[in-house]
Amino acid sequence: MALVPPLIVILAALLLSAWLARRSRRTANPLLRRLGPPIFGLSSAGLAAVALVALVGWYRLEFPRNHQVATVKVVATPESIARGEKLANLCVSCHTRTKQLPLDGSDGNVVRTPLIGRLHSPNLTPAGPLKDWSDGEIIRAIREGIGANGRPLLGMPSWSFRYLSDRDVQSLVAYLRSQPSVTHTVPSRSLTLLAALAVGIGMAPTSVQPPITQTVPAPQAAVSAEYGRYLVAFAGCRDCHGKNLNGGTAPLGIKVLSPTPLGPSLLVAAQLMSQSQFVSTMRTGLTRNGRPLNPELMPWQDFSRAFTDDELKAIYLYLNTVDSTAASTP
Repeated sequence: MALVPPLIVILAALLLSAWLARRSRRTANPLLRRLGPPIFGLSSAGLAAVALVALVGWYRLEFPRNHQVATVKVVATPESIARGEKLANLCVSCHTRTKQLPLDGSDGNVVRTPLIGRLHSPNLTPAGPLKDWSDGEIIRAIREGIGANGRPLLGMPSWSFRYLSDRDVQSLVAYLRSQPSVTHTVPSRSLTLLAALAVGIGMAPTSVQPPITQTVPAPQAAVSAEYGRYLVAFAGCRDCHGKNLNGGTAPLGIKVLSPTPLGPSLLVAAQLMSQSQFVSTMRTGLTRNGRPLNPELMPWQDFSRAFTDDELKAIYLYLNTVDSTAASTP
């Protein structure tokens, strides 16, 4: 990691400051003997705090997790591949160069703040790293935010994808395996001391989620509020529209890793629209008043490709039947 050299500098400065604090107590200069210990002592304490937080961040970013890997072997069918292809449209904004399938990895830096370092989304076609991963390792990465080597992922929205049902996550794996192989090398992540500090104090959490140890069923696919709730849970709507889907303050960690502006209240928006207007907005990118949605802020095209009309109707029903307090529970 790029944070190792500056961390060594901080530790060296800490040792030097501690030595100067001790040495200044025995100096012949009365002013330095009086001011040196508190000044160098405070400096030592500050450097020690920075080093400790950075080490905590390094641990959270690099220390392997021992989450169990499922032994599942995905059986691909035309139906599962088709379902997985639709779901994969939720991944194109990060994992492609063209904002269209296949998921060949990003050219641009996913982290937009240079001080944080370099973080790219990998190539997910069969020519990328997944060719050496088991199906269980891919599923764990999607839903628990842990790579095949056990290291935590960063910026992967596993906090939403953990709600994918077993059937849907296996369909996604089936599609990933079926994509055309695209040779595209994506640089590995290289994060700075500032990134480690942000992770160390919890301002930028990793993607690691609690282990999934039980079957994750999906509600029956239907134009129902129950099915709409399931779709909203994994689609990442809460990342921009607030945990209650009612707007509000975005989680600070999301702002650090991907400074996406917070979206408006989906609950109010759905109440102001008819079902057909809601579906039309998601299909055309135009609100009921004819105002175009900015696709960089609201990726309506991704959702339009990912969901059928019936699924969009189910989402609309859910948004109109839930109150803002209950919405915080996916």
